[in-house]
Amino acid sequence: MATGAVVASSTTCLCCGRARGFIHTGPVYAVEELSHLRCPWCIADGSAAAKYDAHFIGDPVGDDVPLEVVMPVDAGTPGFSFWQDPRWFFHCGDGTAFMGAVGAAELAAFPDAREELRSEAGVWGWSAGAVESYLGALDKDSQPTGYLFKCRTCGRYMAYADSRSRSQTAAATAGSSRWRSRMGGPSSGDARRGCRRGCRGGGPGR
Repeated sequence: MATGAVVASSTTCLCCGRARGFIHTGPVYAVEELSHLRCPWCIADGSAAAKYDAHFIGDPVGDDVPLEVVMPVDAGTPGFSFWQDPRWFFHCGDGTAFMGAVGAAELAAFPDAREELRSEAGVWGWSAGAVESYLGALDKDSQPTGYLFKCRTCGRYMAYADSRSRSQTAAATAGSSRWRSRMGGPSSGDARRGCRRGCRGGGPGR
């Protein structure tokens, strides 16, 4: 609940038919419209994914892990709202824990994650000053926004940044190309999840 992906709600879950007091508000990739209609229990136990052929996380990034590791995380982890570039880190051979949206102020406590963002922005061809300005402009409530993850095995923090401006994230998005072929197509929209009749994704989720 701290990340905002799950909120208190009296909404009835479409999957189990129960109003359990909480509902997932993050993105879902499925043929049917499932926005705000899944309880976190049906996501966690995989029943929502199985019933609706639904997927919940974005492009896997970080460690190169087999699909046998990626798919259970994808099917049973509530995704979070994003601007337009959903990703999920994998580290030490498993999915990481999403810690929430962060801005420059919050990242000060996570130097490893900040350095990773600095390295990522550095490959965009910007000057050092422009990179630092970009990092300083990160805002957890606006854009660009940082998204913080923590490895559940070694405790390392990592992050990526996203905004509505595709030019700011194009280079980073290209880095996940190896996953596109492994997941069966482009990494965004319907084809990423193998939907054939128009998946409903998260869109700009903020």
